[in-house]
Amino acid sequence: LLPKIENDEFKIIIYSRLGVQYQQLKIYDKAHSYLDKAIQIANISKQKINRDKLLGFNYGIRGLVYKEQMSCELAQNYFNKSLFHYKKALGESIMNANISVIIYNKGNCFIALNQIDSAKICFENSYRYADKIKGNSLKAFAHKGLAEVNALEGNYKKALELLLDAQEMSKDVGDLVLNQSIYKGLADNYFVLNNV
Repeated sequence: LLPKIENDEFKIIIYSRLGVQYQQLKIYDKAHSYLDKAIQIANISKQKINRDKLLGFNYGIRGLVYKEQMSCELAQNYFNKSLFHYKKALGESIMNANISVIIYNKGNCFIALNQIDSAKICFENSYRYADKIKGNSLKAFAHKGLAEVNALEGNYKKALELLLDAQEMSKDVGDLVLNQSIYKGLADNYFVLNNV
């Protein structure tokens, strides 16, 4: 039915969300295919659409695909494109959440590239954007990232403080992935401190 729909913004959203589904399933060729269809429509549409919001989402997902499929160097380019468009669409408060997520993923890439100072800046900025909308799970993810930076720098006590803060922030969220990573970080840091 999708080709019969005349609303371009709706088509772009659906194709991009299909791209997300395939990214989560790690079927990257299909993810690329749907993300490409969304971009094609966004580029040729004569309708009034929220182009920056739609492109920000598309490039953000594309960044995640490249991060998982190829390399963080390649992903960073798409994360930057995503941020460029999301920041132009900041009239909607939800954009703060999206920006927080993209910056958090940039931080993870910087850790993978062993660029610790850049990762720290990203996690701090991710926290700031999440705090604007009181996004507890996003703030907890940012603190978890900062804890990882501190652990890499040998600041295990500070890492523990950040992880305990993240645990408190996320206690009512119920995000299993977040909880698992917090508990793993706590275990790793307690282990190091007890063996120093």
